[in-house]
Amino acid sequence: RDAQSNEDIVKKYLEKRDIFFHTHVSGSPAVVIKTEGRDVPETTLQEAAQFTVSYSVVWKAGQASGDCYWVLPEQVSKTPESGEYVAKGAFVIRGKRNYYKDVVLGAALGLVLDEEKRLIGGPVSAVKKRAQFVVEIEQGEFSQNDLSKKIYRLLNDRFEDRKLIKAIASPDIIARFLPPGGSRVKGEIAGINEATHT
Repeated sequence: RDAQSNEDIVKKYLEKRDIFFHTHVSGSPAVVIKTEGRDVPETTLQEAAQFTVSYSVVWKAGQASGDCYWVLPEQVSKTPESGEYVAKGAFVIRGKRNYYKDVVLGAALGLVLDEEKRLIGGPVSAVKKRAQFVVEIEQGEFSQNDLSKKIYRLLNDRFEDRKLIKAIASPDIIARFLPPGGSRVKGEIAGINEATHT
């Protein structure tokens, strides 16, 4: 969510064989696909691309789509060229970049209601695969703070277990999963197998 988070993600999690995503604009998240040495399906690359642009300043600027690229870990460095400076949260990328152009923005929040109950967020397709209850988000007029309160109220109206909702999806937690800038809930809320969890 910020320069320090980007530094932490790269230092702690980026390893050989992983894939690193970023945009050209400052205010982009550092996104890492952990490959564990396996081939990565195209759908995963597309989801990472959508996550990268949706959680960047592209969303905040009100653009409908944006560009991003991926590189290999050995292309990502904190070492600048002589006489240059690399700001906190920024990186030097060397070599060929693999681009995804005009990636359509999209984000969702989801409640995972299996043994490990939690809130997740990210690209719509990725959240729908894992969550039993999904709220799609689109660019809109509400601040992160206001929208997180609205979503919290929606969840409290939908689920009887209010203690659980407060524990895993309080407004503060929800706000951390929202893209930067204005947003709103998109259309209907999708409850997948929802009846068994109310």
